[in-house]
Amino acid sequence: MPHIFNVLRNQLYSDKILAVIREYSCNAVDAHVEVGHADNPIEVTLPNPLSLEFKVRDYGRGLNEKEIGEIYAMYGESTKRGTNEQIGQLGLGCKSAFAYGDNFVINSYTNGNKTSYNAFIDPSQIGQISKLSVEKSDEANGVEIVIPVQDGDFDEFKTYKFFSLIIAELLQQKLKSFP
Repeated sequence: MPHIFNVLRNQLYSDKILAVIREYSCNAVDAHVEVGHADNPIEVTLPNPLSLEFKVRDYGRGLNEKEIGEIYAMYGESTKRGTNEQIGQLGLGCKSAFAYGDNFVINSYTNGNKTSYNAFIDPSQIGQISKLSVEKSDEANGVEIVIPVQDGDFDEFKTYKFFSLIIAELLQQKLKSFP
């Protein structure tokens, strides 16, 4: 397993920053499609010198603890194989932050609670997920991915602006093709 994880982490993506931008943005769009709100925008926060984080927030159904473990801790696990309406299906994209760094945070908002998880590379080099906290929240259901960004990578994350235009166009075309 460490070998497979190393291949996925270090060889799957040629542009690791673009992979992070693409994979989490597409997952957020898919979360909106799943709940029938494909026309609602996802929320993206680009890193800057005062906030060293890239964030993607969707307003889908959120994920419970079991789903977090099954989806984020298992390679090849996907909830999207049974539909042609969503972008992903291989079960790899939600782990793409590991191609960029050694950890990321998953905040899941469900039914008035915010549950935070830390996904991190452990000594086995496979990766683990630990629950950090559960707190009451008045935010809408959904998932927020928070990725620590290295100081010199701010400009590269700005490519999101270009990518978001492409995603918006693809989504509009997809919406028009469904009755």
